[in-house]
Amino acid sequence: MRKLSLKQSLLALLIALVLAGCSSGGRDADVRTSDPLIVPPDLSSERIGEVPALGRQRSATFSEFARGEGRDGAAVLPEPPGMQVQRSGQTRWLRIDARPEEVWVWLNDFAEEFNIPVIRSSESLGVIESDWMPRPLGLSGGVFMPLELEADAPVLEQYTFRLDSGDRADRTLVFVAHRRAMSDNGDWTPRDGDRGREAEALRTFMVHLGINEVMAARDIAAAQEEDAFSRIMRDSDDRLTLVIAESFLQGWRRVGLAIDRAGFTVEDRDRSERLYLVRYDPSAEADRSGRSFFSRLAFWRTREAQLEPGNYAIRLGSDGGSTTVWITDEDGDAVDEGLSEQLLVLIQEQLR
Repeated sequence: MRKLSLKQSLLALLIALVLAGCSSGGRDADVRTSDPLIVPPDLSSERIGEVPALGRQRSATFSEFARGEGRDGAAVLPEPPGMQVQRSGQTRWLRIDARPEEVWVWLNDFAEEFNIPVIRSSESLGVIESDWMPRPLGLSGGVFMPLELEADAPVLEQYTFRLDSGDRADRTLVFVAHRRAMSDNGDWTPRDGDRGREAEALRTFMVHLGINEVMAARDIAAAQEEDAFSRIMRDSDDRLTLVIAESFLQGWRRVGLAIDRAGFTVEDRDRSERLYLVRYDPSAEADRSGRSFFSRLAFWRTREAQLEPGNYAIRLGSDGGSTTVWITDEDGDAVDEGLSEQLLVLIQEQLR
């Protein structure tokens, strides 16, 4: 009986050791397969969580960048630069503690990483403009997905990324303008850009630079709002003028983003001369895009009676703490007042 009892004891001890090993392995497996951190929804009044994230299906790519394991040849930053989301009204932009030439390289790498179809790139102007990208209604997973253009895609989107110099030589501002059009029985008509999509594009770029996804979303949502009042009035010279209740530097940036949103092609910009030189030429845009639908996409349909193809000068001035905006032709001469009013109203609409 004693021998049998000893065998039983040894057997029980062996079973206990085996079970303990299995239990330990199970705990390791649980740690490795735990659910990933999810970005909290409804972080802001714009309900960013309801906007399909640009990179939601690219979380592995974001993780690779965070670990310094981007795709072959990608310029992965060893440490993310200092950055802050700033805001005026519903408009957000990103301030990065780096020189414009550095941010330009990162922005191009971002476009390549997400296979963004770029139709215009100008380092001198700091502009990268995407082609029109299809976005079928109800699609989840993001704008920058590798989708083929389909005739029945009901929504098309376009993004313009623009860099501007900050208040120091080693600071750069990043702006995103979103445009979209919807199809109605084959006819494409413009719709207002989505400010939430612009914010989401900024968030995705922040994550690309190495910021944690949740932190980036919180920064976007927490940016302090500063509303800017604007009105169209006549100045002392009886000239139609858009007055923006912001300093010149802030007004310059806001007007530049409004121009991008409106779909003008910026030919030149000179802050020292307080001038944006823009071009309106729908036939050239159609040739550049190479899309047959573009000829039917008349963003200027209600303005074509006054708006002739050509270059226009959007000029800015300062009046105390406000910024003034008016329109001339390329040579500085006055344009038709109806045209001037239409363009100023258009810029004012895009300031919101």
